[in-house]
Amino acid sequence: MRWAIEGTPRADQVEWLSSQMASQISATLHAQLFSTDHSAERDFVAGLTAMDECAKDPMAAEQFDLDGDEMRDRIIANLDLIIKYITLRIGMTSTTITVKCLDLIDHFMPLLVQSGYKMSDYEANPLLTCLISKVRSLYCSSPV
Repeated sequence: MRWAIEGTPRADQVEWLSSQMASQISATLHAQLFSTDHSAERDFVAGLTAMDECAKDPMAAEQFDLDGDEMRDRIIANLDLIIKYITLRIGMTSTTITVKCLDLIDHFMPLLVQSGYKMSDYEANPLLTCLISKVRSLYCSSPV
């Protein structure tokens, strides 16, 4: 599936990403990231926070019975899914979710640099497009 979020994500995009991530993350994290109940925004924040903790401190992986190197390798292996999830949620109207998405980006970038990982165009394009769109929407909607 070509990944481009323009405005509100389509249901097929959410479903596709949900199915792709289901086998890569715990059932609890998956339920938070793709919650559809009345407290979905709270669940999204909890899921983003959990991913951010792993990106910020790979040694936090010990709570999942993984070592820091294995956590880093898993983050890198699933980077495209993480980026797609960020692009899915960063456009929401919730400032808290937007900040959590930006925190996650802020924390996984140094991890990638330390690992010597270079993002491909396939990975970088959706993220950059999404960030530019978010800045444009903020700039265009603010009073002059």
